[in-house]
Amino acid sequence: MMQSRFDIDPMSKEWIMRSISWKWKDWKAKVKIRHYYPYKTDEERLAHCDERVQPDQWPVFVKLWSTEEMQKVNRSDGKEPSRAELFIMTRTRKNGKPINEASSETKLRDRAKDQNSPMVNNKQGNVLLEIIGADKKGRPRCLELGPSPAEFGGLKRSHAETIRMVSEAKSEIQEVKEKMAIMEQTCAHMAS
Repeated sequence: MMQSRFDIDPMSKEWIMRSISWKWKDWKAKVKIRHYYPYKTDEERLAHCDERVQPDQWPVFVKLWSTEEMQKVNRSDGKEPSRAELFIMTRTRKNGKPINEASSETKLRDRAKDQNSPMVNNKQGNVLLEIIGADKKGRPRCLELGPSPAEFGGLKRSHAETIRMVSEAKSEIQEVKEKMAIMEQTCAHMAS
């Protein structure tokens, strides 16, 4: 459907789809925080539908969010998980066991469960940083969507190559501007 409505460069399609997915997830989370968590019963929740949600879809959301499985996944306070908590959640099987030896760090798991430990992205006390080390250049772990260096060819370009590419882009822009000026003149001549 997206391809039929928009002209999308094939190289950008994967990033655009991930971006749309991320934004959809964020929007649902905001709706849930404003219209689901404040109410104790499903009847109250159903009565307080967000105006941007289709009335026939709201009961589906409420029913889904009220399932036992979703209650296990979601935090009761509606807050975003810390990087350490997200790291643990994404590396834990349904049976509660870690997916591999590296992600089974008990220190990280114990500190993530301790609500008083600093889980923010500061240099002091960042449990994730202490356990798994600093993020690799170009892609922070457990943070929002963003292109990786590999998606742009993987190699860092030299300063000279970057200048050459900018120069080529500027000359292409100039060519397009000249063509547009000619087209505008032709349209103006045809209109008169």
